[in-house]
Amino acid sequence: EVFSSTESALRWTPLCNMLLGILPAMLVFGLWIPCSKVGFEWVVNLVHLVLCMVAPMYGLPGVLVATWALLAPGNPDALEVEPTMLGWFGYWQVCAPIVGSFVSAALLGMILFLIQTRQV
Repeated sequence: EVFSSTESALRWTPLCNMLLGILPAMLVFGLWIPCSKVGFEWVVNLVHLVLCMVAPMYGLPGVLVATWALLAPGNPDALEVEPTMLGWFGYWQVCAPIVGSFVSAALLGMILFLIQTRQV
């Protein structure tokens, strides 16, 4: 088993964290411009929103992908003027990963707590 000992868990955990943080962001990054050009931006917005709510590791990568997409020159819905630092929080694409990370981490923590208390 992969996580049968502490030593093997310490070897695999960074790889799992990297993959769980990078792969969802790469998916959204790769879909954003092509979907926006053909009028299917709702698809990538839906994928982005779902990942925000279910993947606690998607917080920072989700914010970075959203800010890039809102400024990307190939995006038909790109912003013409870059917002101020606090102005970014006015866009749901940027706020959703931040809020979603806290919500999903809290839910996963509660689930783990309930599982742990039932085993006692």
